[in-house]
Amino acid sequence: GFDMRLKSILYPQLMFIETALKNYVLEEILTEGNSDNFNYIYTKLLTDYTRFPAGSSKQKDALKLRLSLRDHVYSCLTREYGNKKEVVQHFYHKDMSVPIWAIFEVLTLGEFGTFFSCLKYSVRRAVSQQLGLYQPADSDAFLTKKIIFAIKELRNAVAHNDVIFDTRFARSKIDGSLSTCLEIQTGIRSITFKSITDYIILVAYLLKCFGVPKSDIKHFIAEFQDAIEAPQTDTNKSLCKNCTNRHTNQVAEFTKIPLIL
Repeated sequence: GFDMRLKSILYPQLMFIETALKNYVLEEILTEGNSDNFNYIYTKLLTDYTRFPAGSSKQKDALKLRLSLRDHVYSCLTREYGNKKEVVQHFYHKDMSVPIWAIFEVLTLGEFGTFFSCLKYSVRRAVSQQLGLYQPADSDAFLTKKIIFAIKELRNAVAHNDVIFDTRFARSKIDGSLSTCLEIQTGIRSITFKSITDYIILVAYLLKCFGVPKSDIKHFIAEFQDAIEAPQTDTNKSLCKNCTNRHTNQVAEFTKIPLIL
């Protein structure tokens, strides 16, 4: 059906984006911290809490998030050691600390998003600039975090074979700055993330940020367009009647913009 086709089109792209996001963040961490040791990174780079007044409720919340992240990382390593994850076992058996790149391999996208949330401003800004995000829409350098969490909800729905065509997987509202960034950089208006097409635009935009060849991105968009235009079952017709026109119009608009590719 339509939904299964959408998932098969999106799955490889989402896996690629997850890896690419982690690699970009990893590169900036290693550049700024000059160390792959988690404890060092935790002390020196995961310091977003310091931007709030000492003892304030905002600082306490940021510190709780940071402490919770540390617990998640250690429980994640324990989980993967128990699951006989080779990369984790290798370091533990040699009595070495697990380097940050290996930790990134076993963090879920949600855990990775929390990790990014705790990073100091200079690292977040460097990631934003390396990705080529529209800087005026990223005043606090948290746009990458918003992208990670937007992709996380879609990626989890695809991985767990949940319905995605009507965006019911979106449990949290997507921040307006992400819509603004996409609208300015693609020329497409009214990106609200209430339509799966908006997620397709986000995925295509990220592929472009990661330097994927223009021909591959166009192929991805064409596959989506084919899925929409393919003959639908009666069930799919009734499910999609409200969104098909918007899908088709938006994708048509998107494919006419070679500049963003």
